Amino acid sequence: MMDLNEGMFAANGGCGYALKPSIMIDSERTIRSEVTTLHLRVISGTDLPKPRGAGSKGSVIDPYVLIEVFGAATDCAEHRTRTVHNCGRNPVFDESCEFRLTVPDMALIRFVILDDDFIGDEFIGQYTIAHSCLLPGYRVAKLSGIFGENLNGASLLVHVAISSSRETKQKKTVLRRRPNKPMSKLRTVGFKSADELYKSISQSAREAADLRQLHENCTKDFKEAAGLQPVSNVKQVMKHLSGRKMPIKFRMIDNILTMKLDGGQLPEHGRKSAQSTDALVNTNRKLTITGPVLLVKMEAALTQATELSETIESLGSVDGLKSKKASKVHENHAWNCRLLRGQIELLRTAIEVAATQLIQIVECAIQYDMVQGELPDAWREIILNPSPNDQFNDKKLGQRYNTNKFSLRGLHRTLSADSTALGRSLLPKSLKRSSKSSVQDSTS
Repeated sequence: MMDLNEGMFAANGGCGYALKPSIMIDSERTIRSEVTTLHLRVISGTDLPKPRGAGSKGSVIDPYVLIEVFGAATDCAEHRTRTVHNCGRNPVFDESCEFRLTVPDMALIRFVILDDDFIGDEFIGQYTIAHSCLLPGYRVAKLSGIFGENLNGASLLVHVAISSSRETKQKKTVLRRRPNKPMSKLRTVGFKSADELYKSISQSAREAADLRQLHENCTKDFKEAAGLQPVSNVKQVMKHLSGRKMPIKFRMIDNILTMKLDGGQLPEHGRKSAQSTDALVNTNRKLTITGPVLLVKMEAALTQATELSETIESLGSVDGLKSKKASKVHENHAWNCRLLRGQIELLRTAIEVAATQLIQIVECAIQYDMVQGELPDAWREIILNPSPNDQFNDKKLGQRYNTNKFSLRGLHRTLSADSTALGRSLLPKSLKRSSKSSVQDSTS
């Protein structure tokens, strides 16, 4: 944590004073919708020493770089480069990565060089800098040791590029073709209770991330197939489709919104528009139905992880962990909590966006005469209150959270009321026993 503090207050010439981000100064200020994309290319290193106080298996290190982003919960991420074997003098990594930052003023970028072939200690050096201090171009990051001392000659050559969402809106078609970036993984804490909890929720977190990524790709395809800019909204795309006389009709069968083609053959661009529209409708339905289930699970896991934070320190002192290992345990546990909190916020926003898009699609379909048959009078309530069906893997959860519990309007109230009860079922057996004993002690 000291590395982050030194990196934060290295601004202003290291005088010890740093201005708070604007979002923390003004209580009425909200997070802007624009997203800043940070492109980093780790090129090479120079004169990397062996880890201090550790005996390596070989006489030469096998370095790799771990890039970590600390800041708002939705911005926390990490990227690991490949390992360069048997080269500490001038290893060449030549690997690129990018991070999407919603609050760049609060972001801290940390480059950690580690040894992949070590015994006892893997830490070689690190460099931490605030995002506000980053300048585009080729930069040399001078590394410091585990106690903050300068490592003479040890450095990292990095290329930095920063772009905002407005500047890159013309390039988003190219960026979308890249493989989807996987969600940052939950780290192993080192305590069996905490590791069991994170293992039980990791699958739900991955499903939520994949579902959000699918929704984002379908939305981009929907706008691109209509020939509109990525900044356009759903209503503009629907108006454009109605002007092209697309034979697209929407209807509700058994309270399920579906799309069908009411006509013969379509040209290539028309076929793509129809396919992208159908994919967006189905993805939005899936997100509004499956998303709240995953959200409840992740909220419950975060509640239990927060409770574990209060006991990890005492458990560490009982087990007699060394200060360095205890610090690593606390750091990994804090990372997992931040990652879960960020995934929860992203999923909650995606659910609200999906419901809004479905409502806008139906409103435009009614306005531009793209409805087949009659819609129920309560079609808006049907969209906001989807019913769980047999597609859920967790049948008990699907039965427990009935139609009323899936109200997107009362989502926050439902989650706050049900997370604690559901968290008990997600809690590992070892934690259940410890929690019962603590309750008995408090009652006695």
